[in-house]
Parts: sequence; structure tokens; C-alpha cells
Amino acid sequence: FKRFKSSSQPGSLSNNFVNVVKEDSYGNVWVGTKNGLNLYDPVTQSFKEYKRDEANPASIGNNEIKTIENAGNGNLWLGTLNGLEFFNADKNSFVHFKNNPFDAASLSSNGNIESMLLDNQGVLWVGTYQGGINKYDQYLNYFDLFRNNINDYKSLSHNKVTSFAENRDGDIWVGTDGGGLNLWKRWSKDFIRYNPETGNKNSLAGWGILCLVQSKNSDDLWIGMYGNCIDRYNPKTNKFKHYTKGAATDQLNSDYVYALLE
Repeated sequence: FKRFKSSSQPGSLSNNFVNVVKEDSYGNVWVGTKNGLNLYDPVTQSFKEYKRDEANPASIGNNEIKTIENAGNGNLWLGTLNGLEFFNADKNSFVHFKNNPFDAASLSSNGNIESMLLDNQGVLWVGTYQGGINKYDQYLNYFDLFRNNINDYKSLSHNKVTSFAENRDGDIWVGTDGGGLNLWKRWSKDFIRYNPETGNKNSLAGWGILCLVQSKNSDDLWIGMYGNCIDRYNPKTNKFKHYTKGAATDQLNSDYVYALLE
């Protein structure tokens, strides 16, 4: 293993607290940290750093990068601690998306953006820490907002949104921190909730979801959780299979699963 660390040397990583690593459509590797965005150069094995410059309005809006989504043509969507950013690769500049209290179609919150998904129709799903989901269609240029409504069981179950995945039908899985799992049905625009059920061993194992991965080889959904290891959901049987912590070869060494990859 070659180790990359932040240091006083030019070309080093901007910060040692790494939140996300993402490859763009051209094969470039981007690293989002607690203090800056980094572009890796495989030839020099060094990093180009992007940070907020108060004198340059086209610089990145916030230095803490929480999540990155590939937007095609080398462009990126960036979720930060304070809003949404679009990186234009051709112009090497950033466009900022912020909440406007006088515009209901603007981003719902300038707070922490935890997760993003660019679906197969080119629609961007933005998950916030407290503000629910912002759904952005670049051709319409406005945000649709989905939030929990305690009087509507078909609404989003919780406003802390941690993860997304798209199934083969184009429906969107949504993981929440405290509200379990949701499935947004594209044809009805409603959410179906999947919760832990007392006495049902085939139900979801926990309320706190950290990550989701849609299987490439089946309709199954992989679910990483906070304190409840991993579940695998089979839509055909409507059952959750639990993978638990333990010393056996088919068990995990931790209850906390922050990332999954197939």
C-alpha cells in the first residue's frame, strides 16, 4: 500500500480526514476531505487542491466535502457541509446552489448534504441531514422537496437522509438515520416504508441506515447499518437476510457498516 497524507509539502493531500473518494467519467480520482477537494495526478502521484477563496466567487463554496457524484464530461456534483456545488470541468469553476427563503423551488437547506444520486434519467437526488430530499432536474432548473409528514404514511419516513440506490424499475431506495428504509415509486410519487417489526425475523434489522447498494446481478438491495451490521433485501420474497457480527467466517467484525461495494 502507498500511503497519502497531508503535510507541509506541495502536492500533498489537503487533509487527513477523508469523507469520500470518487472517479469521474474521464478516470480522474477526486478526494473529498474535511478541508478541501483534491484531484489526484497519477503521473506525479500528487494532488491539486481546491479550496474556498473569498476573493474568487467561482471558487468552491465550502471546504468540507461530504459526498461526490459524477455528472459526466468530467463535471461533478459536490455535497458540502454548507450546500450543493456543481464543478464545471471546462471552466474549472464552481456553481453554488443555496437556499433562498423567498424561492420555494430553491435548495431546501444550506446545511449538511449527506448523500447524492444521479439517476438514469439524469435527475439528481440530494439527501440532507435535517431537510429531507431535494430532487433536481437540470432541464427544469428547480428543486422538488420531499419531507416527512406525520399525517401521511406515504411520505418520506424521516428527514435525515443518508443514502440512495436506484433499482431496475427506476424506483429510488432511500436510507434514513432513524426512519429505516424507503422506496420511492416513480409512477405514483409515493414512498413505501420498510421498518423493523417486533417478532418478524425477516424484517429490516434496524432504523439507522448508513449506505445502500443495488446489486448488479439481481434485484437484491444491500443495506449497511449503524449498530445492526448488514441486511440483504430480496424484493421477490419481501424478506431481509441479516449478516451479523461474530467470530465465524460468515460474520462481520463490526456492527457499523459505513460503505458497501459490489
